[in-house]
Parts: sequence; structure tokens; C-alpha cells
Amino acid sequence: MFAWRRKSSNSGLSVAEHVVTGLAALGQPLDNSENIIGPLGLNLLYTPPVPLLDLIFVHGLRGGSRKTWSKTNDPCHFWPKEWLPRDPEFKNVRIHSFGYSSDWGDWKDSVLNIHDFGKSLLAEMINSPEIRKDDNGSGIGLSGQLFISLTPIVFVGHSMGGLVIKKACILAHQDPSTRSLADRVYGIVFLATPHRGADSATMLNNILLAPVLPSQKPFISDLERNSGAVQSINDEFRHYSRSLELRSFYETIKTNIGVSSLLIVSKDSATLGYPNEQSALLNATHRSICKFDSPSDPNFVTLRNALVTTTRDITEKATAIRHERHYSQLQDLQHYLDASDAPEDDLTGLEDVQLEGSCQWFTSKTAYQAWRDCHPGAFPHYWLSAQPAAGKSVMAAHVVRNLENSNTRCSYYFFKHNDTAKASLSGCLRSLAYQMALVNPHVRQRLLAMMEDGVRLDRDNELTVWRKVFLSGIFEVCLDRPQFWVIDALDECNSQNNLLAMLNKVSAGFPLRVFMTSRRTVDMVRSLSQVKNLIHADEMTVKDTHNDIKLYLQVNMRNLMLQNQALCRKLAEIILEKSCGSFLWVVLVLKEMQSAFSEADIQQVLEEVPQGMDALYNRALKSMSQTNRGKHLIKAILLWTVCATRPLTLRELEDALKLDTGESVLALEKFIGSTCGHIVYVDRNDRISLIHETARTFLLQEDLKSEFAVNKFNGHGRIAGVCLQYLTSDEMKPPRSQKLMHMYHMKVAKRSPLADYACRYFSQHLRRSHSENAERFMSLSNFLEGNVCSWIEHMARTGNLQYLVPTAKDFQGFLLARAKYHSPIGKDVQRVGSWESDLIRLAAQFGRILTESPSAIFWLIPPLCPPMTAIGTQFGSTPQGIIVRGLSSIVWSDRTSCIHYRDRQTRAIACADTTFAVGLSDKSIQFYSSSTCQELQQLKGPQPAKHLVFSSSGKLIAASSVHYVTMFDVSNGEKLWETRLPQECLTLMFTDQDKVIWLVTKGGILLSLSVSDGARLSSIALNDPSDDDAEAGFRRIFTSAAFSLELSMLAAVQRGRPISLYDLEIGTFLGLCERETDTELDRADFALLWVHDFVFNPNQATTLIAALYHDGNLVLFDPCELAVKAHVEADAQILACSPDGRALATGNATGTIQIFEFESLKLMYKVIATDHSIRSLAFSCDSLRFLDIRGSQCNIWEPPILVQMDFDETDSVSDTVAVEPTVVGMTSAEDLPEITALDCHKSGECVFCGKDNGAVSLYSTTTGKEIQVLYQHARGITVNILNCGGTSNVLASADASSRLMVWKIVKTGDAWDVEGPLLDARIPDYSMSQLLLNSDASRLLVSTVGSDTVYDLASGAHNTISFHERTSWKWLSHPRDPSKLIHITAKAAHVHTWNELSERHVSVNMKLNLDLSSEMSVKDVAVCSDGCKLSLEFSKSRSKQSTSHILILSSSSFEEPFTEPIKPVQSFLKISANIEHLIGGLGKSLLFLDRQMWVCSLDLERYKGEYYRHCFIPDDWLSANWNIVLKVTSKGDLVFVKGNEIAVIKRALNTKEAITVDKACE
Repeated sequence: MFAWRRKSSNSGLSVAEHVVTGLAALGQPLDNSENIIGPLGLNLLYTPPVPLLDLIFVHGLRGGSRKTWSKTNDPCHFWPKEWLPRDPEFKNVRIHSFGYSSDWGDWKDSVLNIHDFGKSLLAEMINSPEIRKDDNGSGIGLSGQLFISLTPIVFVGHSMGGLVIKKACILAHQDPSTRSLADRVYGIVFLATPHRGADSATMLNNILLAPVLPSQKPFISDLERNSGAVQSINDEFRHYSRSLELRSFYETIKTNIGVSSLLIVSKDSATLGYPNEQSALLNATHRSICKFDSPSDPNFVTLRNALVTTTRDITEKATAIRHERHYSQLQDLQHYLDASDAPEDDLTGLEDVQLEGSCQWFTSKTAYQAWRDCHPGAFPHYWLSAQPAAGKSVMAAHVVRNLENSNTRCSYYFFKHNDTAKASLSGCLRSLAYQMALVNPHVRQRLLAMMEDGVRLDRDNELTVWRKVFLSGIFEVCLDRPQFWVIDALDECNSQNNLLAMLNKVSAGFPLRVFMTSRRTVDMVRSLSQVKNLIHADEMTVKDTHNDIKLYLQVNMRNLMLQNQALCRKLAEIILEKSCGSFLWVVLVLKEMQSAFSEADIQQVLEEVPQGMDALYNRALKSMSQTNRGKHLIKAILLWTVCATRPLTLRELEDALKLDTGESVLALEKFIGSTCGHIVYVDRNDRISLIHETARTFLLQEDLKSEFAVNKFNGHGRIAGVCLQYLTSDEMKPPRSQKLMHMYHMKVAKRSPLADYACRYFSQHLRRSHSENAERFMSLSNFLEGNVCSWIEHMARTGNLQYLVPTAKDFQGFLLARAKYHSPIGKDVQRVGSWESDLIRLAAQFGRILTESPSAIFWLIPPLCPPMTAIGTQFGSTPQGIIVRGLSSIVWSDRTSCIHYRDRQTRAIACADTTFAVGLSDKSIQFYSSSTCQELQQLKGPQPAKHLVFSSSGKLIAASSVHYVTMFDVSNGEKLWETRLPQECLTLMFTDQDKVIWLVTKGGILLSLSVSDGARLSSIALNDPSDDDAEAGFRRIFTSAAFSLELSMLAAVQRGRPISLYDLEIGTFLGLCERETDTELDRADFALLWVHDFVFNPNQATTLIAALYHDGNLVLFDPCELAVKAHVEADAQILACSPDGRALATGNATGTIQIFEFESLKLMYKVIATDHSIRSLAFSCDSLRFLDIRGSQCNIWEPPILVQMDFDETDSVSDTVAVEPTVVGMTSAEDLPEITALDCHKSGECVFCGKDNGAVSLYSTTTGKEIQVLYQHARGITVNILNCGGTSNVLASADASSRLMVWKIVKTGDAWDVEGPLLDARIPDYSMSQLLLNSDASRLLVSTVGSDTVYDLASGAHNTISFHERTSWKWLSHPRDPSKLIHITAKAAHVHTWNELSERHVSVNMKLNLDLSSEMSVKDVAVCSDGCKLSLEFSKSRSKQSTSHILILSSSSFEEPFTEPIKPVQSFLKISANIEHLIGGLGKSLLFLDRQMWVCSLDLERYKGEYYRHCFIPDDWLSANWNIVLKVTSKGDLVFVKGNEIAVIKRALNTKEAITVDKACE
């Protein structure tokens, strides 16, 4: 605005500008618009209902009635109007702001001075209708006579405004007609007022002499130091100020003026020095002394407190005078309305209950504040709903106080159902009217006028009261601010509908805002729909009240007789969790706990219904019993709600009631609300819930005398029956054929909403029901005989496979209980028992497959199950499914699951309650579900983990590697910390309630670390005083260690030393556990007596250590007596103990696992294997399973010896019968030769198998069984290659000794035989890598690392080409020219003739469009698509486990003329990433295994971005070294080598599911 001045060369103008800025409190935008500066004259800012004091603000030089008192243009900064009215201390203060023309920058001439401004102020006050009004809000009293108002006046003046105020007071005293007004002036507050003038005013006057500036103004001359005007005002004001309360505030911060700064009004000028003056400083400049950032601004707080001190005395005196005057009027009104005093007793009682800091979450909500502050668009009414006993009334009381503290006009009422007088709507309306009359003189006068006019009220008729008192009375009064009503427990009003209808008719012109609380009943929702466009609906949830209840517990738990603070905290957490948002329950429970003196007493209090809750529930049942119709539905609703495992949804309950009662309930939600609403309610998510958990306990009481009492066992039985009724219905029938799957999916989409609940929880209800019910048992048997597969499909499709294992355990518990009443034998009992086992195995062995393809349960999984199992017997042979032949197993094996990791090696394993973890060589840690063995998540450490240990809660896992210990939070997958160790960790363990972790290093250091951050807490060096070498300065490394929390003991072993025992807390040496040795042993043999591994028994009652020695002995020690208790030959290196201390597992280098009884070392179980060495063993937390890791496998075992019966039925089963556990031993299996090579006969009727004993056998693809041994290589020499001629019956085989044999296969009738051998030779120097017969089987190619040889089988002649060793190649017959064959490497392809192998027709570089590393080699090649395509399979060198790339080539690329380089078919490149293993070609298709072990086919001629998934290879068929031997016959049968037998999968390609490549590669 001063831009035009900056163009001038006169620097003095810049200084003048800053002087003016300081003196006139400039700095805010000098916008001349009235709404920013403020209007002239006396402006009313706020009028309270009962004004007891007038507060008048007067601005200074170049200020404004609004501008001076606002820091910004934002209206919220206009503090006299926005802040003070909301302050309860100013609730009776009427506020004005005076504006006058004091702008020295106005170009118009002015003759006005301070005298003129003072005179104008006085005139405005005389003429103000508000200041002239009496205390009744009118200038006319009740008698009709005029009189002078007694309202005192207080001024606040800034700068020159203070002088204007003083002049106005002087003029008022000098004029007899205004002397009464002058006498009403009680005090003045001066803000930086220049009582003696200001030097900056002289400077400003001199500047204004410049011709380019506005002319001088007289009022500026009045402000000069010691001017005549200032001296005159001071002299005259002295005589009239003695009775006034004066307060002067002066500035302390200089105002910037150009490059300098100064105080605009000094302290000596800003203070009067009168005896009745109080002066104080404000940390502000001249401008900011009257402008503030917020109500918390320290300067504002100081000024506000000064004003409060001034106004409080006035209002207290005035209140006493007015109370005496109004007392008789209010008595008359109280009698007229028949209204008691304001329900202060109710309010006070609720406030006494409320704790400081509670309920504030609600009044801080944006929606509530918008309603309270009347924001544009906010609804005028607010409804807060909550369940009974949730604290609604306390919240209503808090809202009342919040409104009163905001200086609003608030009336309130608390309905009470048990008080007839307080359940009446008429009483509520009359009370609200009376309260409005108490605080609003306009309302009071209106009601008094009605009374004087003789308007009669029918006090019991709410409609009459509403019409006469409100519509024709109060609502016709013009109010300048909103009137608030707070109505609590509206649902307990006897006419709630009428009240809401009344509110709907309130005129929009009357500013009424109503806050209501109630339960969320159907009646309330329906009633509120009348005003849905006027009301904001909110709900107080359990989550909302959580912190309030927690605060209540923190305060009141001190009253309990608990000295143990940890127990007190734990108890508070339990109460908080069980409260379910019910304050009443918490209060009653704490009250009863005051007389509880033992943990048993406390537990009893928590489980029982508090006495005070009985009354609430009995009242609800009494209300229900008065219902004339639908009692059977009420009983059914209560039964389902009380006994349901989880809250049912409204739609679920509708279908449940239809099946249960045979009736369809119309408007179920309304029915529940109107009949069961005091106990059962429908929440905002349409779930059926009890108002509190104690309602369940109450209704289940055996001695409850009510027709609505619920019998627990009958209730569960009834629900189980309904669920089974649904599960056996047509809706759950499985599809009849694969072609009808689309219809099945359509039917699934239309299933009942109850389907999910019935599928998940039917078994839990069954187990909790009376087990003698025969009808229910037969329903279960029928379900397992019929629709069980569609149930499993539903569980898989909805991601709930984890429920299969609990369901199996429920079956087990139910059968045990039933055995008390019925025979435990019979086909139905056998069926249920078999499915109990099958469900566990299905979840563990096929969980991954079911998750990927739920429909696999219909046609793929049953045939893969053993035939003597329930699922195998019932569904293993269906016309639509696959057929599996050849496997000898008829029952489930003890290995429940097998997890393969391909190229990754296993390193560590650990178990928690619901999960287990496996550490791998790629630094990852994989987590799995204990029940389904499905992968849950993967974490990464800094190095491969060597030890894993879960915390007791299972939420944390610690991983130690060679150099690090890392802590992970399993719940969110977050790495909490990582610390480097001085030496490798040998063992680690959580302790001290998972707050500390102990570990032992190879250097013999016992460390304790903080679980929270990994900080080192202690470090103790373990010393063995019996070690003579240690005294000589030689310290052996530690090789193993183990902890025992039960014995507070640590055991550790140094190389070549016995087991040393130490105190766990301080590391003190306790003694040695030494094995008895043979003194005649040579010194070199003493290494056999070193300890290999050892473990403590975790059972507190069993103080034993089991130790494995290098010579294979397993020795049992008593660590307390330091004595040997038992020993046995175990031939093992790895040890693990079950958590219950009952079983001891060992593992050795050959893969053999043994289970011993710990205390006796009696061998109970043995698993014999010949594959990888056992790396580690671990037991599940329930001791019913053990896990081993070996090579790239993790195996989960559940042998019968570990399975014990679960007798803990006290909470859930009505009756049980004890059954002694059975111990079953296991002997070693027959040593059968394994199949090591496979090839298919051209007819598809049989396959040839080479074995590790040198035999070559013929197997039938019809039965999968061996027909006969055709011929024999040397015994004990493994046959590793087979090749059968394409068009002739010639079979070539090669063994590990490089011996080559060729025989002719002859079939006569149904008999097979061999002729020959046609060739029996040995290839020197190298083992054979490939055998290849030409099309007529007249020639044989034998390929090794260093040579290729072609034999003429007729003459025996051969031609050999030798060369340097090679690493990657394959040969195949030319698909289109039988006289040629193709040699393929990772980089090139060469075409040869069978006649002359050395003659190369062509050599071209293959353009593979891939960056194949030097590690990649050709794994296999296959002719497919009837010879039109070639498939190339690449893998890492020296690895058979993982296929890295698959390329498809066109056969035409290998035909002359060779015009272009060979290129792979581009359209197939993307699918390569999802191929694990090539099976071979069949017709136009290429068969392969994908990464998830699904057998898939790819149509090479009609490929459109998708392939087909047919069946899968079970994980437990795969070997530990991932050596997959899988072929497809000419008939389309799949032949898989599984150890010493083959599995023939017939109809394998009949089932198919289209998979897009893009989806598969995600």
C-alpha cells in the first residue's frame, strides 16, 4: 500500500511509515472494507441470556472496532466476539465494540479531536437500546413502569482509545442528565494508553506537513507529549476516577522503525500512578498488545484473568440482587409447569462417577464439535447410541458440562425406566421449559405472560404441553443464539415416538439443538427415521470406551486387597478384555472383588454374573415373558445367540431359524429389537450379539427359573443338528462330473448365508452336545458318507483349511464321549474314526493343493490317498477322477507331510504352538502352519540360521548364525534388532517372561541380551577348574551347550572333555557328568568318547540329561547326583526331547530316526532311510509330532507312539470315558531295490525299469506292478540309463560301471521275454551319459563326457570320436529325417548322419534370446507336436533339482537349406519361468511339471497365452535330492518313480483347468 512512497528519493518517508505502523497498530492489511476494519459506532458483539455487566472495547489511532482486536482477517481471531462468549466466566457479560474515524491516512480534512471522539462514545452509550434495557431484557418492568438499568460498565481501551474512554467518563460526570450512566462505570482497562502523550505523534505530525501526504489531523496533535488535550484530560479525570477499578498494561517489546526500534508508548506514559491503579507488563509490542494467536497465548491469558477478576465481583453481586428479584417469579413458574428444579441431582451423581480425563474422546470428535458449534451443514440434532450399561448417562452428563463450559444455553433431562415420574415425556418437556426459563429472560417473560393470561395446561398430556408451552410459547420467542437440550436414555421414555415427531415440527427459525442417547433398538431406529434429515447418528462402541474403562480400572484397582502389582496389572487387563464395553459390569466386579482374598475367589468373581447384573437381566426376561406371540422364536434366538461359536449375522440367523423352527421370520431385526432388545441386539455390522458376556452366563445358569433359560448341551445339540441338516442337504451336494463344474459354481454362489457357519463350527457344537443322541450321530455319518468332499472344497475355497484339524479332534472327542453309551464298533463308528485321521492328513499333505485348486478334492486327491482310508475307500475310484496304480501303501504313512526346497538346503528348525520355522541356506526363514503345513511368511537374516528358538508366546523368534543373533517379530514380520557376536552361538533360550535371551558361544561365554533391543545385560566366562589344560593356559573351544530353566542349570562341553555343569545365574561350576570308560582304550580311541550332542529333560519332575557320544552310545545322566543312570547303543549324532519330557528322538547320518522312552532309553519307534543325513530334529509343542530336516527336505512325522488321547473335556464335552493310550512299535521295512531308470514301451502297455541292484524289469501300466525281471547287470551295480527303440522292441541299458547291454524284447501272447544280448560292451574311462537308438534300432549312440560312439547292432562294429571333456550336450534323432541326428549344446546345434558321425552337415550358433550363464547346461531334449517342435530343458550344472529355462524350437530350423540362425519360438518364452520339469511330448502337446508340481500341458499348435493344469504330484512322492523321474506313455498315462515302485496315473489328462501364463507368472 506504500508502493508509491518507495518511488520517492526521500528516505524520511520510510521512517515515517514505520512510526505510523507502530503508533497506529498497523501491520495487518489495511483494507478499508467495513467487515475487516469494523463498523463505526457502538456495536453489540454478544448478548447473554441474563446480562449482568457491559464490557465495551475502544480502539486507538487508525484502528477499527474489529481490526484492532484481531490478529488476522480470520473471524476466529476477533477475540472479544469469538473467545470471550465461550468462556464460562463471561456467560453474563454483554460485549460491545466502539468504532470511530481515527485514520490519519484519510485524504479528507478532519477537525475531530479526542474530545469529539469521547463525546461520540458517550452519545452511543446513551442511545444504545441494550445498555438502556433493564435486567429482564426489556425497558419495561413487570409493573409497566420505566426505570434505569443497573448494569455496571467496564471499558477496555487500546492506545488512544484509553484517552477517548477517559474523556467520555469526564463528559458523563459533567452532564447531570448522564450522571447516572457515569455512576455505572465500574472500571477501565488501559492497553498501552499514552496518558502523557507520545513522541512518535510529534514525528508523525511533522511528516504529514509534506505536500504529498494527507493533511494534519487534530487528534494526532492531541497525542503529542504533554499536549494541552492530554494535560486537560488527566487533570479532570483525576477527580472522577477514585471509585473506579483501573488496570494499566504497558508494552515491553520495541516496535521496528526502519533500521532502528523503539517503544511507541513508554512505561511512564502508559501508567497513571493513581492509588487505585494496578499496572502490569505484557510481552508485546504496541501493536500486538491487543492481538493474540490463540486463547492459550500467554498475553491473552494475563489480560483475560485481569478481566475475570474485574467482572467476577460485579456478576456475583448482581446475581444475588437478581436472584432475590426473580425468586418469586420462578416459584410461580415452577408451580405453573409442575416442574421440579433442574435435575441437578442426577447430573451431580453422574459427574461424581465420571473420572477426570474420561469421555473426552467423544467431545473431541469432529462431528460432535460441528454440532455444538453450529457449523454450516451440521445436523441440528445428535443421537448417540450404545448398549445397556455402557456409560451413556455418564456421557450425557459430560456433554452437559461441555456445553456449559462453552457458555451455551443448555437444558437436560435423564429418563429412568424404574421411576414413573422420570419416564414421562410430559415431565421431560415441562422440566426443559422450566430450565430454559431459568437462564433465558425472554423465555421466562413469555411463560409468565402465559400464566398471567390464564393459559391452562394438562400437565400429563405431552401433546398439550408441547403445543401450548413450546409451539405457541417458547418457540415464538426470538433467540439470538442456539438453545441446547441433552436428553439421556430416550429409549426409556414412554412416548419416544411422540418426542421425535415433535422435533420434526420445530420451526427452522428457532435455533434448537438436541443431543440424545439411547440403546440402538429397532424402535429407536424406526422412530429416528422421522427426523433422519435432521439428525446425526453415532454409536459408542466397545473400542470407544476402552480407554475410559482402563482409566477407571487404574484408579479403582487400588481398593483391592492385592499386594502383587504384577497380578494387579494382569487382573486389570483381564477385566478390561472381559468388560465388552460394559461399565456396569466393571463396577460390580470390582465391588465384589473387594471381598476376594485368593486367586480362586477372584477367578470365581470373573466367571459369575455380578449380583447387580441379575436385576438387569431379570427385568429383560420379564419383559419378554409379557409377549403374546413368537415366544418360541424368542427362545430360538436366545439359544442361537448364547450357544453360537461366533456372533451370527442377521442373514445367517434368518436361515438358521428357518431350518430350526420351520418358520421364516419377517423383519427379523425389528423382531429382535422389539422382543429381545434388552439382552440381544443387532450391531451396525448386522451381527447378533449379547449386550455383555455375562448375559450368556446368566442364561446358561442351571438354576435359572425362566422359560427363556438355555440348556448348554441341548442348545449345542440343537445347533449341531441344524448344521448337519444343512450339510447333508442338496445345496451341499458335490458335482456329478467335471463338465458340470460351472453349474456347481453357480449353485455355490446361491448357497445359504448359514453355509459358512455350518461348515466351520458344526463339529464344535457336536462335541459340546449330549453324545448319546443316536439321530445326531447318524446325521454325522450320513454327512461323511455323502457331502463331505463338498464341505472340504468349501473350507479350501474360503481359506479355512485350518478348521479341518480341530474338526478331526472334535470327532475324536465326540466318539470318546459316545463310547459310554454305545458300542465303539460298527461301520458308522469306523467311518467317523477314519475321517478323524483323514482330515488331519488331508490338511497336512494336500493343503497347498487344496488352496490352489479346491475342486481337486473331487477327482484328484481321493485317488492319491491310500485305498484303506475313508476318503480312498469312498471316493478313490470314481468314473470322473484319475486312477493311481502301483503303490503298495494301503494306509496313511507316519509321515504326515514333506516340504521340499529344491536347491536350498535346510539348516535349522524350531516349533511354536501354532507354527514352525525352518532356516535355509539362502538366509531365509520359512514359517508354516502347524496344522496345515502351509507356508505363512518368509523372513531374511544376515546369514543362514544355525539355531532357531521361539519365545514362549510364539510372537518372537531368535535366529543365530555364525556371527549374528537376530530377533524377529513373527506377528508382523519385522526385524527388531541384530547384534554381532564375538564367537559363534552354540545354543540360545528365552527367559524371564520373554524379556531376556541367554546364549552360549564357542568361546565359553554365557551372554544375556535384552529381548527388546539386543543390549548386552551380562557376560560370564565359563571355567572348568577340573581342566588341567586350562591351568596351563590352553583353553579348549566349546562344542555344545544346553539350558535347563527347571534346574537353573547350564551344561556345556569342551572338545575332548566331559559334560560340565554350571549355575545358570552366576556361572559357577557345579560338576562333571562323566561316562564310565574302559581304561584299556588306546589314546587314539578316546575321541570316540567325546560328547556329540546332549539335551536336558524339560519335565520338572525328571532331572536327567541324555548325551550322545561319538561312538554311538546314548547315555542318561542325573545332573544332581552326577551319575550315569542308563546307556544304550543308538548309532546317532542328533538329539531332541519332546516338551513333555516323555520321548527322546535321535537322528544319524544315514537318515535313520529313533524314538526312545526318555527315562528308560527303551526303543519305541524307528524310521529307516537311506538318503540325506539328519541335520536337526524338533518336537511340536504338544509332543504329538516330530519334525526332521535333511538335505533340501523338512519332514513332519506323527507316529502312533506319540499320539495320546486328549481327556480335557470338562469345558466342552458333556461326558467322557477314559481310554488308556496304546504304545505301538515299528520294525524296519524290507530292503527293496530302488528304481533308478525308466523308459516306456511304444505300446504304452508297459514300462522298463532299471534298479540299483542291477536288474532290468518290466512293469505293467495297467496294474503298476512288476511283471518280471527281463535281464540282469552285475548284482549291486546300479542301472542308470535305459533307452527303448522307437519302432522295434530293442532295449539298451547302461550301469554305473560303464557296462552297456542291448536286448531284444519279444512278446508271445501275454508273455514277455528277451533275446540276446545283441550287445554287451564296456566303455572305458568314462561313465555313460546318454543312450540313443535310431528309428529302426539298427544303430546305438553311446555318449560320454569324452567320447561319442555309434554301434552297428547287426555287425557289432562301432565308430568312436574322442575329444576334450564337455559339460553340456544332448543328442536326439532328427524328427523329420531318420538318417540324421542332432547334437545340441547351450550355445549351438549340429546336424550329423548316423553313417558318419564325424561328418558335420552344418554348425550354426543358436540365438536363444537369453543370457545363459556358464553354469547352465542342457538337461533334456524332447520331440513334440508330432515332430514339428523340439523342447530344450536347461538347468544349473551339477544339479538335477531345478529347471531354469525351457525353449521351444521349430523342427524346420534343422532342415536344409539353413538360411537363418536357429531361434526359439518367442511366444513360449514367458511360460518358461513357471516350468519345473519337462515330461515329454504327447500328440500336439508338451507335458511338463510346473513349479507347484502340477502336471500341465501346452498346446504347441494352438497356443493363445494359456496352458492346462491336469493333476499334481504329491510332495511326499518326491525324494530328498529332488531327482524327478516322470514319463508319459503313448496312451497318455503318467509313470512316476517313487522309491522302489512306480505310480501309474491313468486318466491323468482328463481333468483340466485353463491357466493364463500371465497369472501363473505373477
